[in-house]
Amino acid sequence: MKIIIVGGGISGLSAYLSFKKYLKTGTHTISIYEKHHSQLNATSTTNDGETTTSTFEELSSSGAIVGGGLGVSPNGMRILKELSLDLHDAVDKQGFRAEQFVFRSSRGWRLSSQPTSDRRIEDGEEVCVASSRHGLWQCLRDEVARVDKDILRYRKVIGVEMGDEAGSRRPRVLFEDGEEEEADLVVGADGVKSIVKDAIFGDVDAFKPVYEGMIGVGGFLPNSSLPPLPPCDANSMVFTFGPNGFFGYSPSSPDTTMWWSTCEAENIPATTRISTSDMQSQLKAHHEKWKDPTIKAIIQKADVESIYPVWTTPELPHWGKGGVILVGDAAHGLNPTSGQGSSQAMEDTKTLAILLERFMNQTNAGGRTHEQALSLPEAIDRTIRVLYEVRNQRIDKIVQRTKMMSNRKKEQGFVEEMVTCFFLWLIGKVPAAGKLVVGDVLKELYRWDVYAEIEIALKKLELDG
Repeated sequence: MKIIIVGGGISGLSAYLSFKKYLKTGTHTISIYEKHHSQLNATSTTNDGETTTSTFEELSSSGAIVGGGLGVSPNGMRILKELSLDLHDAVDKQGFRAEQFVFRSSRGWRLSSQPTSDRRIEDGEEVCVASSRHGLWQCLRDEVARVDKDILRYRKVIGVEMGDEAGSRRPRVLFEDGEEEEADLVVGADGVKSIVKDAIFGDVDAFKPVYEGMIGVGGFLPNSSLPPLPPCDANSMVFTFGPNGFFGYSPSSPDTTMWWSTCEAENIPATTRISTSDMQSQLKAHHEKWKDPTIKAIIQKADVESIYPVWTTPELPHWGKGGVILVGDAAHGLNPTSGQGSSQAMEDTKTLAILLERFMNQTNAGGRTHEQALSLPEAIDRTIRVLYEVRNQRIDKIVQRTKMMSNRKKEQGFVEEMVTCFFLWLIGKVPAAGKLVVGDVLKELYRWDVYAEIEIALKKLELDG
């Protein structure tokens, strides 16, 4: 079987590693195509002091911008461990083990804290690892290169032609240089502005990315330049909510702290050239009166290293057909508030590889007789159908929960601010009350069982033969 992965970001690289880990039946060739060489962040500074960002189209590409920070949740860390213990340890070593989330008010109140542990002591506890996006990407890239140093090729994909479900025509990838390449399976891991998704759904407004009316900014500072955290907040990722926005920070390595903030913007800025001094002025206008000394220090010293519009992907009726499948942001671009973007992408690719192996085992390559065997196109089609059934419901729950928290990042009146503070205080003081409102979040996020969910989906679709 020939597989083409479009996109060399976190989703694409984890897809490759998942195929190498779980896809054992038959022989396979895999290629990864990415249109941009990676760059550490979205901005560069000109001689006149202006910050030049990449275009907003580039900011939504899968591997073009690997700047900014993220958190790899315990469910994501467990997948990394399954793929390679060395990979897991490399991500853990270059990042920062954030053992708790701390929620604060801009007025200086410490509202609550929540452990990030998945509490699975029997097979090793995992916690959230804060990391630069580039740090996670580089670890994945190094692991991929260890398997095949030449697998990632920099070529721009400009289109994909669908195969037919009968298998008489295979899907085809079209390149900017005019060349074409066929495959049995094309995996769209090319981000929220996915070319592969456009091939599946066409120019349909209902399925295009949605701008959430928010702009995110962020960067990194040496830990030595910031005041120490109080002992109760050591080893923490801190989230602060106020009447005019949101601010977060966390160590992202043994010697670096990452920070990020959001502000409302009704329209995407018309220009991608933003003065550093202008952005710092905006940060001061939003956060200078906030009580947290760390936030005060950050906005005084920070260079804005990433500026990005917040896009999400609307729920899709399916994730693929005709030998073409979507994963990661291409299938379900999540609001960054979810804290699950990279981890859910890795869950997608793990599930995809496990399903493909299961159905490949029902082909001639798996030893089935001709009368019993699935054809290769049938195995791929079943994989696509079951992947959506397994993953879409989980993604939808995360989306709905994220909407509740995302609204608290926008500008609020006094009453709304106090409601937010009370809610965050309550879930810390009375955890049972929080579970009534948002469910048992830690259990749902961190202890999801892909194999159990696959069995449920197979029975539902009557494909468990």
